[in-house]
Amino acid sequence: GLDYPVARLLDLSSGAVPDPLAVVETLDTCLAAWVRIWRDEGFAAIREQWLQKAAGLGRTIRVNAPTGVIEGVFVDLDLSGALILECDDGRRTIAAGAVLPPSA
Repeated sequence: GLDYPVARLLDLSSGAVPDPLAVVETLDTCLAAWVRIWRDEGFAAIREQWLQKAAGLGRTIRVNAPTGVIEGVFVDLDLSGALILECDDGRRTIAAGAVLPPSA
């Protein structure tokens, strides 16, 4: 059992089974467009769109960072794309790490 719902393409479609190749081609086209903007204009150009879709914004999250697991409220992304957490000991900027599933 997961602590969060599973996403299925079938649930997002009109009831028809999506063609896997069409899904991959659409993802590739969309991702390439965003990567082009990021490469040409920097992360600041896509930051607001990213934050609008960011899972966990405003919630407590845990990150497995190079220095260990860090827990705090996800409050922002800086202009380089680093995660900003509000922790018990103040704000921490995390440039690398894996966001962990919510703890039980």
